[in-house]
Amino acid sequence: FYIEAHPAPQEGFAFKKAMQTSINIFKPFFTEDMPTFKEIINSKYAFANTRWFENDKSAGFGMYPLESRPEFVMGWCGQAASLGYALQELKPVLKDTRIDQQIERSLGFLTGSPFNEKGFHQNYLINKDTWEAQDPVSQGQAMYNFAKAIESARKNGKYDSSKWEAFLKKACDIQSSRILRDDWNPFSTNEAFYIAPLCLASKMFNNEQYGLAARKASDYYAKRHLSMKEPYWGGTLDASCEDKEGAWAAFQGFMAMYEFSKEQKYLDYATHAGYVTLSYTVDWNIPMPPSRL
Repeated sequence: FYIEAHPAPQEGFAFKKAMQTSINIFKPFFTEDMPTFKEIINSKYAFANTRWFENDKSAGFGMYPLESRPEFVMGWCGQAASLGYALQELKPVLKDTRIDQQIERSLGFLTGSPFNEKGFHQNYLINKDTWEAQDPVSQGQAMYNFAKAIESARKNGKYDSSKWEAFLKKACDIQSSRILRDDWNPFSTNEAFYIAPLCLASKMFNNEQYGLAARKASDYYAKRHLSMKEPYWGGTLDASCEDKEGAWAAFQGFMAMYEFSKEQKYLDYATHAGYVTLSYTVDWNIPMPPSRL
């Protein structure tokens, strides 16, 4: 055990120095005993292909083993839309002829998700050919996936992103209008996942409303959480408590707002949320029997 005494730099950030000391002691960034980047990427892509499904109605990457639960899930643990961006960037590393079709078919299919006043639905049940479920975590993350996919497609010029753009615009219209209402009162830090895609979309589509909504959400969550009287929480779907995912949502949002506005205060906010995120790092070897985990 280590004990360290020091002045708190500000309310809600007394753990900052101890967190940095812990990082210096345990060095969680050490990578020499890890596989190479290329090995990791190839393994992840090989695994993703065990979840690839396509027929005349749908196409995409499943969240679960297809034989037991055939389902596409955007955001959260499914991340069905994330490969539409990632594969564009990793194509030179992977060198697989299937990639273009996987990008176009998966994102093209997901743009068919039905909308209502809460946004789009993120879960597609393959056997039932139906869409269900809506939550801010999944929608915000999926919107970010689409924004990054559009950004990459515009740079490489290899994909028709018009359907992706129409889908993202519709999602941003709904969420930005809702956030800018006077009665917007989010339950937890989960809606911070909207900030990053709204920042990207504001620049991408030259839409001021998206940027105003992202700023309002950023300022709101800073006021709500920086003192840590209420910690970042609610950023996952399988718990309702203080969590790393809530801190990550704020960290990503504050960083996006800093890159969008170049205002120092958002970088300061991101530093706080980033340290909270790092506080969930496991520093010790947990004794476990041989297993998949």
